[in-house]
Amino acid sequence: MSIFGISEICKKICENVLMREDEGRGDLVRLSHCSRAMSATSCEVLWEVLDSVEPLLNLIPALEKRTVVTEEGIEEDVYDLTHPIGESDLRQFDSYAQHVRALRHQFTSGEIEAFSLLHQHKGAALLPKLQSLDWCEGSLFDPIHQFTPRLAPFLSETLQDLQIDLGRFPTPVYPTLDVHDDLAATLPSLPFRCPRVQRFHITGLPKAASLSFLGGFKELRELELDSSKDAPSLTSETLLAISELPALVALRGLKAFGSEMVDNTPKPGFLSLKDIKIVGADATGIELFFRYLSNLTLHSCSILRLKLHKLMDIVACLGAISTGSSSLLSLAIMIESGPPPGSETPSELAEARYAILRALNQVPAPSLTSLDLSLQRTAAPSSLSLPPITFEEAESMAANWPALESFAYGSTFPPFSLLSLSAFVLRCPSLAAVDIGSLVVQGGFTNPSRNQPTWSIDEIPRSSHLDRIDVRNVITIPDDADVDGRILLNTLKQVFSGRREDSLSSLPQAVG
Repeated sequence: MSIFGISEICKKICENVLMREDEGRGDLVRLSHCSRAMSATSCEVLWEVLDSVEPLLNLIPALEKRTVVTEEGIEEDVYDLTHPIGESDLRQFDSYAQHVRALRHQFTSGEIEAFSLLHQHKGAALLPKLQSLDWCEGSLFDPIHQFTPRLAPFLSETLQDLQIDLGRFPTPVYPTLDVHDDLAATLPSLPFRCPRVQRFHITGLPKAASLSFLGGFKELRELELDSSKDAPSLTSETLLAISELPALVALRGLKAFGSEMVDNTPKPGFLSLKDIKIVGADATGIELFFRYLSNLTLHSCSILRLKLHKLMDIVACLGAISTGSSSLLSLAIMIESGPPPGSETPSELAEARYAILRALNQVPAPSLTSLDLSLQRTAAPSSLSLPPITFEEAESMAANWPALESFAYGSTFPPFSLLSLSAFVLRCPSLAAVDIGSLVVQGGFTNPSRNQPTWSIDEIPRSSHLDRIDVRNVITIPDDADVDGRILLNTLKQVFSGRREDSLSSLPQAVG
């Protein structure tokens, strides 16, 4: 028996031919013409994944392509109907369309209109075995109320991966949207048209759009929402709907603000959730979200663009996360903005400092390998007025994360001193990379030429396993202490001697 009689081998050969950068597709076409044994398989592989719909439209004799210039001065292909569409026009199209499994394309208006005509004639999905659709609206000038006829030709029960990008329509369009709009009517129908979807990603929705339809995707495993500032925020209605999805493993891109959510009695859900990524939130929103979380086996949790109204908000967030921290492998809390300087009294700051450290100690994660507690904006609150972490506090923190490999620690949190940082690193034997927002220097790193004593480092514990350490800011005690940057750099090299010579970032000029 010839190897070409084994379909798996034929398909592997065709896939390898297609992977050639320059002439892969052309070689595969030629292979289909010269080998009868490979013809069917090469055709299947050729049409399996498409990044353009032009080959499909070229199969319709009734369509004739021409190029026009839009009012905006953009050249665009349109398709004219030369005669009424008949069964003979679709025969070749149907023959090849059945092979398409994935379509990734930014559609033009002309292409959408052509497919709408075909869909009206056929009355069924044009790509009956499509499994993955990345549908992007290429024009920003077409009314959003035409959403249904534009997307419908590509929806089918076989879809498992669905990505929809509605583009960024002009803002004057948004106020015209109401419950009677076609968009509002289409979104709830998506789970019924595509009941097998396991991965769903949608962007470009107006802020007022409801996301509660997402609860209809009963087989959904991965959900990614639009994290832009103009996108819809998470509401209690949406939260309740998606919390009941039995197979949901990953939830990314959601925004969680307390003002958008009603503090009602939560119904625990998210039974399968492993991966959370929140982009835009405040402490109240985080607390409300985690009340719906009954799964205690999270692997990854990221909270980006966190807005703080006061430093104690950090404590609330850490307290919420601690309910599912024991199985975490990765945790990130990145602060975007906080209370203005001077808005909190010294006693409030002191209380927040100890509360934050207690909260960090209540996030035990024995398998955690990556911890990122950093800043996304310079406007975020600073820890300049907070006392540094002590040696004992650093050891206690490190004991919660013995498997840590990467650690980023922003200047919003209580700062490390050289002594407490060395204690922390020593208790994390797998730690390879450290990024510290603020390091407290308590005198001693003075210029010997000025006859001031140089502080001894003999009492500081040493470690040799770091690959990289970055220090972004130095806080001196007292404030007017004269610090020589070269001495400080040499001290860091001695304390963290395992570090590569090129791994220490340059310190601020104020230090040197």
